[in-house]
Amino acid sequence: MSFFFRALYEKIVFLEQKNREQEIIITNMSDRISANSTVMSSLPLRYCNGNYVWYLTDFKNKLNTMKNNQHVMYYSPGFYTSCNGYRLCLRFNLSPNDSNYVALLVHMMRSKHDNTLDWPFSGKLVLTIVHPLQSFRNIKETIMTKPDLGAFQRPTEEMNPKGYGYKEFALLEDLLANNFVDDSNQLIIKVTVQPV
Repeated sequence: MSFFFRALYEKIVFLEQKNREQEIIITNMSDRISANSTVMSSLPLRYCNGNYVWYLTDFKNKLNTMKNNQHVMYYSPGFYTSCNGYRLCLRFNLSPNDSNYVALLVHMMRSKHDNTLDWPFSGKLVLTIVHPLQSFRNIKETIMTKPDLGAFQRPTEEMNPKGYGYKEFALLEDLLANNFVDDSNQLIIKVTVQPV
């Protein structure tokens, strides 16, 4: 009888050890998945292959703020044209020339890769305000860079103070009347950057 209990006890100890090993493996795998999810969720923001979509949230409040103070500007997070490429951001504000229009510009940003890149930046930019339901309504403009402008020189600050784009990109009334601002109160802006 004691042999039976001893064998049963040894089996229980073995199973508990095996269970603990499995718990450790599961914990380690969960940590890896969690770390990879964090990295993957940040990749579209940083390394987007030159195609960046900016969801300008809380749009109506931001619009009221801009109407009350013409100097208020909103900037997107920085994004890269490639893994080791140029870093840029978008700027959205009311036009300084006519507050019935919105301005949309691109700014070059400083990055740790700047010394490996060709300056001034040269390429094609496609700026789009995206209609959330009807793509044929998208407002899109394509521009070629002008390397002689300060906007495309290698940044010496966090962001070049000069941007490049349109001071009168779209009529504000068209954006509001044609439902560019969706039910979640956001405006969708897309940029495609193709260095040459």
